[in-house]
Amino acid sequence: MIYNTMKKVILISLLLFGFVGQSWAQNDNKMFSLGVRGTINGSWIGELPQNEQDVKDISRDDLKIGFVGGVWTKIQVLGGLYIQPEVTISQVGGTYSYQYNVNSGGQNPATLYENAKNIRMTNLDFPLSLGYRLPLGPIGLNLNIGGIFSTVLSAKEKYEQEGFNGLVSIGKESAERDIKDKINGFQAALQGGIGLDFSRILLNFNIQQNLTEVYESQTTNLNLSPEQLSLEADRQKQRLLSAQISLGIRLY
Repeated sequence: MIYNTMKKVILISLLLFGFVGQSWAQNDNKMFSLGVRGTINGSWIGELPQNEQDVKDISRDDLKIGFVGGVWTKIQVLGGLYIQPEVTISQVGGTYSYQYNVNSGGQNPATLYENAKNIRMTNLDFPLSLGYRLPLGPIGLNLNIGGIFSTVLSAKEKYEQEGFNGLVSIGKESAERDIKDKINGFQAALQGGIGLDFSRILLNFNIQQNLTEVYESQTTNLNLSPEQLSLEADRQKQRLLSAQISLGIRLY
């Protein structure tokens, strides 16, 4: 379903940008460019808190490798200054782990729960950048900065949870589940990068920092069940960071 949506979005975008581009090209073919790009994307979870009352030992783990693909346009404004709107589909996410205690009451010792989670999101992105191209003979050096607005198409997580009473394990659980209803459906980010263009081939490196948090809200009551405490940890301050290496092709 996601890939069908991706195909439809890219096709519609190509037709739309192609129509606009043809209109621009009739006036000045140097003022407008249209192309496609594919990107290797490495993303991770940032800003998880440490030792937040009952939830403790929160840590970030390995980054998540994903892909970005879509359509871009470049509109020359003045000299080497340009505006670059895009429409893309991206795969982002990250992994993290944490622990928390649940008091059993009476003389019973607290139960320690260890959690590890791997989040994967697929987004429909609308990047908009302001850039400057510095000509270096046949090569162009491009500097750009801008923002990204995204809507989440899907969000899933793989998680593992194990409980310990003292040193004795009381059971381990692992599953994959849909968490789209717990994720912020709208995401906003800042991005900046540097790139080179060789005729119709473009190479670019970008860094992206989300301004919105991954989860939609926080709870305040920490006297919760194991499942609710897990969600409490998830809803702490979490923002995605991404590094991207992309290859683009200018169609015209």
